[in-house]
Amino acid sequence: GAVTLVLGAGNQSFLGVVDVLSRCLQHAEPVLLKLHPLRPWLSPPLLLILAPLIARNIVAVTLDRGVEQASALCTHPLVGHVHLTGSEETATAVRASLDRAGRPHVGITSELGCATPWLPPPRAS
Repeated sequence: GAVTLVLGAGNQSFLGVVDVLSRCLQHAEPVLLKLHPLRPWLSPPLLLILAPLIARNIVAVTLDRGVEQASALCTHPLVGHVHLTGSEETATAVRASLDRAGRPHVGITSELGCATPWLPPPRAS
């Protein structure tokens, strides 16, 4: 089956975990999380937090190795979906990379400008 590639956010440390859990639990997809280049220090705690999913081969985590690696991951034949938190320019660049690689069927979801799908309920009186 297809794997979802989550390109970890640089603006918030917890977003990668939220995105991984969303794709795994809400969409029943295996996930490869690529950490943001500003957040390599998250690897040890994330490996502990995600250990049960990693042990079941549902989740894998990789450090950032630059644009070339990110492009190779996005266009890999096993990747069926890419999720990212970033700018419109990043989402456009990912789509262009997929199209150039002949993979226009790969889906993309983005959190742009902190437009999250989570709504806090009003405070109870």
